[in-house]
Amino acid sequence: AGKAWLAVPCVAACIMIYAVSVAYSIPTVPVWNLPISPALCWFSALVLGAPLALLTLGVAGAPLPRPAARAIVGVQALGTVAEWGAMALLHRSLAPISSALISADALVPHFWWFVGGFALLAGASIALVLRAQTPRVSEQPRTVQCHLAAATALAVGAVISVRVPFYVLSLTVGV
Repeated sequence: AGKAWLAVPCVAACIMIYAVSVAYSIPTVPVWNLPISPALCWFSALVLGAPLALLTLGVAGAPLPRPAARAIVGVQALGTVAEWGAMALLHRSLAPISSALISADALVPHFWWFVGGFALLAGASIALVLRAQTPRVSEQPRTVQCHLAAATALAVGAVISVRVPFYVLSLTVGV
């Protein structure tokens, strides 16, 4: 019961992620209006949310036990794989989308470089979170926090690397 208050920010975060994900459903921006677009927002939240949650709980003096922390890392890994798959689906959906001037896939000619950067950064983030859970490191709270801070920074970079092509693909109908 003492940690039940943690449910409040979790529910608030889910409401915010939902609101942001549907805010991009704009009919005049065809790429953003694809069914996969809201999922991209949720997957990004899983990739970034895991190390951020572990970091903030640790800083707040409420670190999770190792099994729960590893389960959260599993969620981050699933989010990473899902995000990569969703980006592949997004790329496949680009070919038929165009305006009078340009096709959507021409807007991001190096699309896969961004997705590759995402995979590398997200993978490094997962590795650092796992390293923070090893017995040798987990005995030193400051070292754990440093690992988790670096993992969070890597996850931020990963999410930015997939958001860049998403925003560049803001091809507007009629332009």
